Amino acid sequence: MPTGKSKTTHEIRRWNQAVFSVITRSFFILLFIIFAILLGFGIFAVVVKDSLKDEVREMLKRGVDKYDANNPETTDVMDAIQTNFHCCGADGSMDYEKTKNVPDSCQPEYRSVGCADGFFEYIAEHLIIVAAGVAIALAIVLILGMIFSMVLCCALRDQV
Repeated sequence: MPTGKSKTTHEIRRWNQAVFSVITRSFFILLFIIFAILLGFGIFAVVVKDSLKDEVREMLKRGVDKYDANNPETTDVMDAIQTNFHCCGADGSMDYEKTKNVPDSCQPEYRSVGCADGFFEYIAEHLIIVAAGVAIALAIVLILGMIFSMVLCCALRDQV
């Protein structure tokens, strides 16, 4: 009888190891899929960068169109952008032709300089720093997870 019991225990142990091996392989595959998706998002972000630049320009043009006393929030935002970036309108002071007056935040020496390029570069620079940090941290965690799951899977295979 003792040999039958030990054989059953051995079979249960082998079955548990096989199940655990499948789980660790599945974990590896899941981490790899997540890694591939994040890599795809990174490539997508690089590709759509130019359309984001156009969107920033359009946003600033809408801000210029809404620049008046009836829209204090828009006026305050546009004033802050024009003051901090030493620029005027999306593409220059001519953007304010519809409103018939160039705001005080458009300093005379910067009236020919549009805000779109400078504002986009500021956003892109700060966004890239944050995104790169997050991406590198996630990549390290995912790669370590994949390595450890493969080490565990190989260790289990050697025991069987």
